[in-house]
Amino acid sequence: MDKEQNVERLSFGDREVILIGTAHVSKTSAEQVTRVIEEEQPDAVCVELCESRYQKIKDPDSWKNMDLVKILKEGKLMLFIINLILASHQKKIAEKMGINPGQEMLNAISSAEENEMSLELIDRDVKTTLNRTWGLMSLSNKIKLLASMLGTMTIVAWLLSFILFIVHQSSQIFEGHDKIINIVIVALFLVPFFLPEGNNKEEEVTEESLEKLKEQDMLENLLQEMGDNLPDVKKRLIDERDLYMVKKLQQCESKKMVAVVGAGHVPGMLRHWNDEIDLAALEELPQPGILSKCFKYGFPAVLVLVGVAGMFFLDFDKIKDLIISYIIITGGGAAIGAVVVLSHPWSIFLAFISAPITILHPALGVGMITGVSEAVKRKPTAGDFETLLDDFGSVKGWIKNRVTRVLLTSVASSIGAILGLLYFCHKHNVTGFFKS
Repeated sequence: MDKEQNVERLSFGDREVILIGTAHVSKTSAEQVTRVIEEEQPDAVCVELCESRYQKIKDPDSWKNMDLVKILKEGKLMLFIINLILASHQKKIAEKMGINPGQEMLNAISSAEENEMSLELIDRDVKTTLNRTWGLMSLSNKIKLLASMLGTMTIVAWLLSFILFIVHQSSQIFEGHDKIINIVIVALFLVPFFLPEGNNKEEEVTEESLEKLKEQDMLENLLQEMGDNLPDVKKRLIDERDLYMVKKLQQCESKKMVAVVGAGHVPGMLRHWNDEIDLAALEELPQPGILSKCFKYGFPAVLVLVGVAGMFFLDFDKIKDLIISYIIITGGGAAIGAVVVLSHPWSIFLAFISAPITILHPALGVGMITGVSEAVKRKPTAGDFETLLDDFGSVKGWIKNRVTRVLLTSVASSIGAILGLLYFCHKHNVTGFFKS
């Protein structure tokens, strides 16, 4: 068989691998996968899928059965959001091309089943990939990722609102203009909800442009650009999985294999084809950083110590006033966050009563409680899940869709509680707690 475009013939000793680099939303790629498998008649078909992604691609309606409460309780909110970002972006391209995302993988699976060939899943578990992507990502890249998700103007407006709030509470620079500054802070936070959609002209995506992306030289330029802008993301989403899939192919005992992977992985896989690869290192989950641990355990520890010490240095009335202030400010901050995103009244109430407690308990979070409440009180419908990827692309969509409303409630109440805690610490200067 003559060498076919986007197909590499490789080997591990006496085992042959036909590596196909595909575009996940290309009709040509989907057709090529079926044709190559039929012509080569391999012993095994290897696909760029893990078990969970395999189940999802076999059952495209699995979104409707998603357990939001379980996601919140297991602390997988950010992983869920990152997964939505990737799925939403791919769906937009796929709609323009008139093909389901991952059609080439479905074709590979169908061909393997019809010809009674072994099917091998060679990709790393998506939860591990997303855990490593977010957990090892730098703060600057996290901000860039959020900007790409919600839009630069949204992030700028919210950052300005946050900075203005901190400056207003920690200095006297705006003394005498409290009402005006408070209105500006709220306005900056709310302005993204009223920004018109569709201002950014999207580049037209054609079948021809997708096929060009599969050419190695253009692909290398694309990955290099991604590496310059979001190096953490590229390393976890692309580079590590290149290594992982090479190792899985090395471990496959079939004599002849057809491997179907995204074209973005082919250059990296070729570079590391004969390398010794440590699979365990690529599956290791990141541990919380020092800053994260300090924030998670430091604030509660300081507040508890201050409370205990206050019993010896402060009179009863001052202790009572301090406790009431703490409850009102932290609970009020969480409740305001829930109000801003139009959460259910019960979620707002739970935000107020739970924030003062959850701040003192590292294993709990007000966002988990309010998110679960929102999911129960306003249970998402099948329609919400069907339009989830479309609504995910705009702030207005986040408010309209009950799935994203759950996410917003969880995040907004958490941010409100944090801001309330910072304001409480400023208002009752820790170093001045013991002054009479």
